[in-house]
Amino acid sequence: MKRILYNCVFYPLAVFTGVLTLLLSGCEKDEIPAGEVTPVIPLVSSMDPANVLVTMADCGGEVTDDGGGEVTAKGVVWGTTPLPTIDLTTKTNEGSGAGKFVSKITGLLPGTTYFFRAYATNSAGTGYGGVTSKNFVTRPFPPGIGGLVSDASGNLYQTVVIGTRIWMVENLRTTKFRDGTNIPNVSDDSQWGLLTTAAYCNLNNVVKNGDTYGRLYNWHSVNDAKGLCPVGWHIPTDVEWTALMDYAGGRTVAGGKLKQSGSTHWYGANVFGTNEFGFTAMPGDFRPSNGIYVYHLFNSCYFWTSTSVSPTSSTAYYNWLPYSDKIATRASTDKKTGYSVRCIKDI
Repeated sequence: MKRILYNCVFYPLAVFTGVLTLLLSGCEKDEIPAGEVTPVIPLVSSMDPANVLVTMADCGGEVTDDGGGEVTAKGVVWGTTPLPTIDLTTKTNEGSGAGKFVSKITGLLPGTTYFFRAYATNSAGTGYGGVTSKNFVTRPFPPGIGGLVSDASGNLYQTVVIGTRIWMVENLRTTKFRDGTNIPNVSDDSQWGLLTTAAYCNLNNVVKNGDTYGRLYNWHSVNDAKGLCPVGWHIPTDVEWTALMDYAGGRTVAGGKLKQSGSTHWYGANVFGTNEFGFTAMPGDFRPSNGIYVYHLFNSCYFWTSTSVSPTSSTAYYNWLPYSDKIATRASTDKKTGYSVRCIKDI
């Protein structure tokens, strides 16, 4: 069924033989399909922040009404002043469509107040979650925390003092070597399995996984002379990893003490994770040497050492911390495998 609208325009007609002026009207019919809706700005609500740490926090929202138009982008925008807008670069994009979403925002400064709003965009414009922005305060450095360090890509990392050494508290996310050279991002399975040179990937080739859990690097990246860690830092040797495990009570219990607590970022319950030393091991999982992802997401931590089994070996040592136990296992594997990396400060 169609609605009929009459648009009328009135024209004055001067009659030259008298003073009478007639008004004639001209009318046209516009036919508008029934049910057609002109989109309006989407309705969005902002969720309360969660898991607020020293340099990161979880924020989110819900698109409750798409406004009659397709939502093409939704996410969270944040800043240090109230009512941030999407004109800022500090925002996430969680894709299209209505519904709930959660964004992990990283690279925050410790002890700082941040304001955030959920947003959603359609053809009519951008809607924000509420007339006021929500806010949170990142945690200050706790005792033992050693400050911040940045990598060649500009990512900031919290650090922690454990014993006499300073470690990164986050998995490495850099896409560049120390000298600014780009590390190849290899997503193709077969190509990954043939590599004998440096490369990185994001778990399941999803960039957001790499942003949250760190990139996965083959051992050729770890061993590259251009340097994977920031200036003044390096990939821990097998001996340095073992010293950390010993300090944490030995390999039968160290995994639990070094893992991030809770289950927010874990596939499983992670009941043994206490994060006693602030190391905050996160489950970046891994990419097999053949390049084909086959395992559950986010159920274990795998960390490269910089130590090859032998000078000519095709394998190198790594450390494994599973979600289902408190152990920390030392083993070796093919150098083509993609594992997480932590950096330790030079002495």
